[in-house]
Amino acid sequence: MEKPSKQELVEHSAYYKDDTDFWAYARLIQSKWREKKEYPIGKSEKGTTYGNYIEIQYAKNNGSNFLTKKIWETAKIELEKAKITKALFDEYRFLCNLLTSQTMCFNLFAEFIGRENMLLDIFNELKPNMMDKIINIQFEYSPGRGDKKYLGDHTAFDVFIEYEKDHKNSFWGIEAKYVEKLGEESIKTADDNYKRHMQYKDVTENCGLFKSGVIDEIRKPPYSQIWRDHLLSISLKYGEGKKYDNGYFVYLYPYNNLECRSGIKNYIKYLKNPESSIFEIYVEDLIKVMYKNINEEWVKELFERYIKDL
Repeated sequence: MEKPSKQELVEHSAYYKDDTDFWAYARLIQSKWREKKEYPIGKSEKGTTYGNYIEIQYAKNNGSNFLTKKIWETAKIELEKAKITKALFDEYRFLCNLLTSQTMCFNLFAEFIGRENMLLDIFNELKPNMMDKIINIQFEYSPGRGDKKYLGDHTAFDVFIEYEKDHKNSFWGIEAKYVEKLGEESIKTADDNYKRHMQYKDVTENCGLFKSGVIDEIRKPPYSQIWRDHLLSISLKYGEGKKYDNGYFVYLYPYNNLECRSGIKNYIKYLKNPESSIFEIYVEDLIKVMYKNINEEWVKELFERYIKDL
């Protein structure tokens, strides 16, 4: 895909000189979507006006970053829960920034709470015969923040899908990306995390899933966050923290986000048998299957807002 012209980006308050091609495109379509909805324009955390932001008070009062009343109510509940569980929410970005992947997760999945059979059909079209029954959908899920059985850190899945297959308890631990470049975490931060949590090394070396001698590569950006999320999923199936008979780490991102595509595909090369523990889903594929099977306005909005023209 080609980067939008500077003229078009400026016209919609969507120009930022350091954007990748995909980030520029996403900022533009989100800005156009906000204009179409007539939501007041907001400012970034640094005070710069961009078309992909909704004015803070309006966003708080109306839940405008969320596509339905149910999604907005779910988001508010999770924000309140986070005060107790210490789940990671940047409230300003969550409510105001149309590019936030965390908000995208709620827009993709919150409507399926109480309608899990509908999501089951979607997932089984993407991954045939993967699931028999969806048990639960959770956001910002960790089995135990700070618990040494689960890495000892605060790693969490953006979305956690608990399901049954052949009477076995199973899960998808989903990490979702939208415009991220996988360079958000510094080398120093990744190194500090590794030194504080020796469980990373122990799980990697003892689970039998990784090729030998790979830690020094995968503990650094752009792989470090992918690695930690993958390790969390592994810890749910093996060892002291075992809770499930089967499960997968699922990396959900737009195909046209080249940085994410390169990151996950190169990370998978460090695994012996990737298909046993990890796979990708493209946001475009997920929304297209939803669009084909669900005739509801919020699904049309998903298509318009996130993947139009891709």
